[in-house]
Amino acid sequence: MSRRVFTIIVAVIMLLTTSVWRSTQKEQSANAAAVQTSTNVALRNDEPVAQSAAQAILGKTYDLAPERSAESRYYCMETTVVYLAEDGTRTVPVTVRLLLMCVPAGQSAQDGFRYTCVKLTILKEKEPEVHIPALNGWSYLFKRSDDGSFSHGGLVYGIDHGRFQGLKDDNGNALPPEGAYGMYNMFIDFHAFCNQFAERTMSKKGIQDLTGIGQKI
Repeated sequence: MSRRVFTIIVAVIMLLTTSVWRSTQKEQSANAAAVQTSTNVALRNDEPVAQSAAQAILGKTYDLAPERSAESRYYCMETTVVYLAEDGTRTVPVTVRLLLMCVPAGQSAQDGFRYTCVKLTILKEKEPEVHIPALNGWSYLFKRSDDGSFSHGGLVYGIDHGRFQGLKDDNGNALPPEGAYGMYNMFIDFHAFCNQFAERTMSKKGIQDLTGIGQKI
């Protein structure tokens, strides 16, 4: 075969190969575009479904104040306190952790619950954690009065603030007055959040009137 004929054959093969490659590239590009278009359409088609699902959740009716069941419960409440000195400087943060056990006082929730302080600990930065032995095992009755109030016996939430006078930690160190008040206030805050604000009211609007998103009382 002459060199000229061989060169022509090679040129024809190259032309044919280039044509096939271009055709394949166009086909692949067309397929990719079709997939992209299909994906975009699918995403747009899914938007109404997502909106419908969100609307179903947002439009639901909720019961935020169901009746408390007469069963035992356990709680852990942690508060970090920062005191301000007389010159305005901030003192080292103090973390107080309260462990409470709650058991029914009767056959139903209307009989109230007896709360027992399992342990109350105090942790200051760079110091070992201490606890308050005088509060270990201390219990009190918590129930709603006939007028709907949670306070009874002339005491806020029925908690005797005298119990918090002269408290000492397990090292024998007496708590300062503001520290003892902080321990008392731990119990007050706990019942304020878990009962006062979280349970239905008897004579005025309360959390039970919030049944849908966007409502106010």
